[in-house]
This record gives sequence, C-alpha cells and structure tokens, in this order.
Amino acid sequence: MRTMEYQEKRKRRGALKYRLKRRAKEVLKVVKKYRGTKITSLLDIGCADGLILNLLSQGLAISLSVGIDSSRELLRTNANPGIRIIELFPLPLILTSKGYSEIVCPNV
Repeated sequence: MRTMEYQEKRKRRGALKYRLKRRAKEVLKVVKKYRGTKITSLLDIGCADGLILNLLSQGLAISLSVGIDSSRELLRTNANPGIRIIELFPLPLILTSKGYSEIVCPNV
C-alpha cells in the first residue's frame, strides 16, 4: 500500500486510529517508567506524518522533538511546528552528529 493511501485510511478507519494511539500510549508508558516525563530530546525513526511524536509530545515535556522518515509526502503532512521533521537519507549523520536522550521507532 502506498504511504499516502495508508495515511488517508488511518484518518478514516477506527481500527487504524486505535492502533496508532495504542502504540503511542505503550511508548509513553515505557518512557515515563524508565526516563520520567522531562526528556531532553526524542528522535522518532520512521515517524511518517509525526502523529505518534505529536501524541508523545502531549504526554512528555520534551525540549527537542525530531522525526525522520523516508517519505517526503508524509513528512509534508506534519502540522506541528514544534516538531522538527527530517527526510531519512542522512540517518548515520543524524544519529552521530546529535546526541538524543531517547530514540523510539514505534512505526517501523
């Protein structure tokens, strides 16, 4: 399935919305348990349109939220200006040039 088709279905279908929110809640629970609620920086690998990162930002005090994905189309649909979104191609550079306190990949 094409990425934009999946994103459109996720907006309309209850089961897909539920799974997205469920993944976000599970990640949030683990991060809070082991790292607390104040997070210096969080990197979401495979962030798609950034919806899970948006949900995590609502439940945590994150100083820097960054999402990376290979789909330029999906990255353009992120509506949250507080989240930095990057196209995937320089992944090793991103991981080594900036230290992140937390790295998650709930969509991969």
